[in-house]
Amino acid sequence: MHRMLKPGGKLCITDVIYSFNPADHQREHDAFQERMRGRVSPEFMKNIELDLRREFMTMDWIVEGMLARAGFHIERQWKPDRFVATYLCGKTQAEGPTDAPGDGCLRPRVE
Repeated sequence: MHRMLKPGGKLCITDVIYSFNPADHQREHDAFQERMRGRVSPEFMKNIELDLRREFMTMDWIVEGMLARAGFHIERQWKPDRFVATYLCGKTQAEGPTDAPGDGCLRPRVE
């Protein structure tokens, strides 16, 4: 994505991104399910419950580090609750990440 953007280009990402202490995950999941109950259909509620049990969601500090390593800086972020986040990012480096292989995937740096 970094290589595709012109200098000054913007990237906007919205996803399920946790912004709570991982030790509080059960309490946060329970509270989220309670907030959603009655607001969505019973079928959709079942999907939410399954996703919370089966999916590996990403913490905000991981996403923010990945964006920085990919050559973006976060200009604005919105976290309306502790389950969804939106990041508006600007292109930081004209040449892109320095430790990324040619296919654009980031790998841990070995020193």
